[in-house]
Amino acid sequence: MTTVNHNIIISGAPEQGGGNRVYPRRPIEELVHDEKQFSLYVQATTQIMADPTANMLSWFQVSGIHGLPATPWDNVAGVADPEFPGYCWHASLLFPTWHRPYVLLFEQALVSKAVAIAGNYHGPDANEWLQAAYSLRSPYWDWAVNAIPPAEVIELPQLTVKGPQGPLTLKNPLLSYVYKAGEQIDPLPYTVRNPGPGNPPQSNIAALKDSLRVLINPNDPMSARVYDTLTDPDTWEEFSNKRTTPGSFRNSIESIHDLIHVLVGGNGQMADPSYAAFDPMFWLHHTNVDRLLALWQALHPNVWVSRARDNGEAGNFSAPPGVRVSATTDLEPFWDGRASFFKSTEIRDWNRLHYTYPEFLKVPPGQDPEATIRAAVERLYGDEKDQEPTPNEGGEQPPVPPPQQPGHPQVPIPAPGPDTDQFPVTFDHGATDGNPNTRIDWLARIAYAAGKADSSFSILFFFGAPPASEHDWRTADNLVGIHSEFINSRPAHCDNCRRNVDEGLVTEGFIRLTRPLKKYGVYDRPTVEVDKFLQDELQWRIQKIDAKIIDVSEADGLKVEIMTLPLALGEGGWRKRPGAHPHVRHTTRGGRPTEE
Repeated sequence: MTTVNHNIIISGAPEQGGGNRVYPRRPIEELVHDEKQFSLYVQATTQIMADPTANMLSWFQVSGIHGLPATPWDNVAGVADPEFPGYCWHASLLFPTWHRPYVLLFEQALVSKAVAIAGNYHGPDANEWLQAAYSLRSPYWDWAVNAIPPAEVIELPQLTVKGPQGPLTLKNPLLSYVYKAGEQIDPLPYTVRNPGPGNPPQSNIAALKDSLRVLINPNDPMSARVYDTLTDPDTWEEFSNKRTTPGSFRNSIESIHDLIHVLVGGNGQMADPSYAAFDPMFWLHHTNVDRLLALWQALHPNVWVSRARDNGEAGNFSAPPGVRVSATTDLEPFWDGRASFFKSTEIRDWNRLHYTYPEFLKVPPGQDPEATIRAAVERLYGDEKDQEPTPNEGGEQPPVPPPQQPGHPQVPIPAPGPDTDQFPVTFDHGATDGNPNTRIDWLARIAYAAGKADSSFSILFFFGAPPASEHDWRTADNLVGIHSEFINSRPAHCDNCRRNVDEGLVTEGFIRLTRPLKKYGVYDRPTVEVDKFLQDELQWRIQKIDAKIIDVSEADGLKVEIMTLPLALGEGGWRKRPGAHPHVRHTTRGGRPTEE
């Protein structure tokens, strides 16, 4: 890489009076009730959006790093053809760490604006405004705890905040970004979320809320997915990205991140990597992704970015194809000095970057954070870990649904025969070998070959037939899980994305079926019966972000496998039995044809 002149050194939020002050990034539902910080946040965001296009810290320039407009940011031209400078690292070991300095850059711009705005407040509380500005950090939306963001983020067209001269009413900058003249790289002149069919399209708030309610589906709550992702993957390869990893059985942080993009965007910008960062919710989302990375780090203090197993990294504009990335790979285009870029080794400790998260404020001084963070993860995400089937009020198991009811499948009883599975479920509550401290976890593994679709899409899993109208699918009682693929609609403008297609990248995600199997009263039956139930009754449908349905028979490049995994109960809850591996029971093509 040839060093060139540039303007932006990324150091994080500006400090007041020197030193290394560390302040927490706060949940957005808390920030909206802090008059001073929320007023500064809204005004600062408005000003960043209003900055001239050529300003390297303008909304257009910072957001454009992620995908389009495919032009160099701050003179980082890369090593090869500068026509398509795609900086994104997706489906890569560097996915979590590349986004850390990216959010830090946004935070630096945000707090710098807030400090300048705070200097315009006078009177007895002038210093309080300055302190509020210096301690402001990029807020996060914890979608696993609060599925529906505050109205200030998704609903209110205007916001009234406290300005330097008194009440100040502004067009809500958290709803949308409006491209300026000369900026329109997008078919639409502004960002939208779950837009309807109108012309021009507008955000559909009701559809957005319905989409996000998937996150609290009792059959597959996002809290359980986050819990699994934070506690189960023990290697960087499994945790960091959605590429297939031998022996994986839980979703990577990138996989659950993809689902949020698609749920928020619908047919809007958040569901397309080319445009996603222009939506203001991108920053709330990715600040939370960074928070989850920090929590995982605390639970796995000895694990960090590993070297790739082979030369399979697709690379990007500033890294050639076949590169073996590592913790010392440059995270371009993020300058940490006049002639150097951030590396994953330099951002492992987020406190050095002047921020932290609320969970870490409770760690006793001088103590290792692992125990405190583990307790926080249990409290936030681990309340329901499928340890026992959920009883009715009378204490009995949920009844088997009646046969032939749409959305309520009949539980088939296969003919008696030997159970050949090496981990048979033959005892109460899924115990194996007569041991109540062992059990079987049932999963659906989704494998997708990159390049087989031209836009993001979702796969929805049901027990029995889904509702007749696809508009009711995401709120259906028999929806047992959803997986989304976050796909660039313009891969020619992203070297990483284009090479992923060319090299036949395969990604994966998982739906845990244990919880809904218990709900349907099937889980405790012999494994052969559970397997037969899933063969007969597990159906899935593919829905693109424009709401079009893809027939499962045409789903080239998509494979769904049903797997079992033996678990053992230990101090940390239910974990994979030592030495065990996922066992593929059968491959499914989606159950009933779409037209039925």
